[in-house]
Amino acid sequence: MTKQLLKCTTATILLWVGIASGQEQHGTDVEAIQAKIQAFVVAFNQRNHAELSELWSETGVYINRETGERLQGRHAIAEMYRKSFDAMPNHRLTISVDTIRFVTDQVAIEDGHAFLTSEESDPARLAYTAIHVKKDDQWLLDSFQEIDAPEPAGVDSPLNQLEWLIGNWTDRDRQGAIRYQYNWAKNSRFITCSFEVSLNHQVELEGTQIIGWDPVTEQIRSWIFDSQGGFGEGKWRQVGNQWIVDVSFTSADGSQGTAVNVYTNVDGRSFYWKSVERKLDGQDQADVDEVVVVRDNE
Repeated sequence: MTKQLLKCTTATILLWVGIASGQEQHGTDVEAIQAKIQAFVVAFNQRNHAELSELWSETGVYINRETGERLQGRHAIAEMYRKSFDAMPNHRLTISVDTIRFVTDQVAIEDGHAFLTSEESDPARLAYTAIHVKKDDQWLLDSFQEIDAPEPAGVDSPLNQLEWLIGNWTDRDRQGAIRYQYNWAKNSRFITCSFEVSLNHQVELEGTQIIGWDPVTEQIRSWIFDSQGGFGEGKWRQVGNQWIVDVSFTSADGSQGTAVNVYTNVDGRSFYWKSVERKLDGQDQADVDEVVVVRDNE
């Protein structure tokens, strides 16, 4: 599906977008840090406290948000993870990275959100700040501090119905991948999203989407802007476990179109997506068949 989406650009991906791109100046280091984050999530979900501790520097510090206790060193941090796994045997972790910024070439600060889910309890959501240090050409965690994440816009906000989108997602095929990242914006009044379309390991298209509640029309709406100069908007409505989005768009060359994008939430870890009733400058276009989009780090 990746190549087909790229050809259609904004027309196809108008309401489904993703992962934040790294800073070009530190592209290789960003990729290395993201690989460590991926390894962290995998080790956590495998309950491997020893492997988790190896992702830390020897003098790394973990700060407990509830007690303020500082745990320093790999041994203490490994023991903390072991006790946590005994208390939470069925929890799974998902991480959504907001930013990675570099203080120096050897120090980077990561801000993001972590999500803990299990069948036995409600999902837990928290914000965090992590400091990574580069030693012997390896990026290691040196500090991690949890911060209480702001609550979504409120129990009465219709936008909360889309909270299941928060996190990182990927649609991958043999030709490439489309990566998406959804986050709550500050004060949780909007959901922001960035996307990146890659073909043969080369980023071909990226962009930004904003989703919010329109109090005038009493409807969820979204706006999207892509790196080729295209832009568009969408109007959302819910039918059962499906979200149907009526979209309109303008491409960089001035061509205009419409489509109906359909999201079917499966289980919080995956969903189906398709695009139908597509037109470009009044001419019918082929539908995009239903695909499965999977949450990262599961």
